[in-house]
Amino acid sequence: MEAFLETYKLPRLEQEEIDFLNRPINYEEIETVIKNLPKNKTPGPDGFPGEFYQTFKEEIIPILLKLFQKIETEGKLPNSFYEILANRIQQYIKRIIHHDQVGFIPGMQGWYNICKSVSVIHHINKKRVKNHMILSIDAEKAFDKIQHPFLIKTLQSVGIEDTFLNLINTIYEKPTVNIILNGEKQESFPLRSGT
Repeated sequence: MEAFLETYKLPRLEQEEIDFLNRPINYEEIETVIKNLPKNKTPGPDGFPGEFYQTFKEEIIPILLKLFQKIETEGKLPNSFYEILANRIQQYIKRIIHHDQVGFIPGMQGWYNICKSVSVIHHINKKRVKNHMILSIDAEKAFDKIQHPFLIKTLQSVGIEDTFLNLINTIYEKPTVNIILNGEKQESFPLRSGT
């Protein structure tokens, strides 16, 4: 795995960016996530809608801050924690993800690649020699199939390390899921693929 990753010159985060990702979660980050919670939806398995968190944020944020500090040392994550990690990485994502990757990247849309493909077809049609081929590969459910150790090694290759990497690793180490059936939360069970 290391040999494969070493054959590619992956973009790497600067030390300042790595330090930003690894810093302790702060009050403002929690407040931002709460402010942006969708209305009339429950962000996690606790059943509380976003409005609950927004109404009682002054009381909840200090509790969540203590919880997240405990999580950083013990390694168990509640759902709202993922949003904070996602918010942190978003400002660097375009530096470490290739510009042709449009899925799950804020501000990017699939039609960008369609436009690029149409441009390539037009360019080929203008050529005298018509010995070109366009190959489209569908990586359907690719993320569900990725090996988690490879994901972690790749993240290390681009400079994600220490606390931030440990938190991501915790997400993939022993994932579990709960199902709510007829309004009743069922016992959790291990998740075998995907996130």
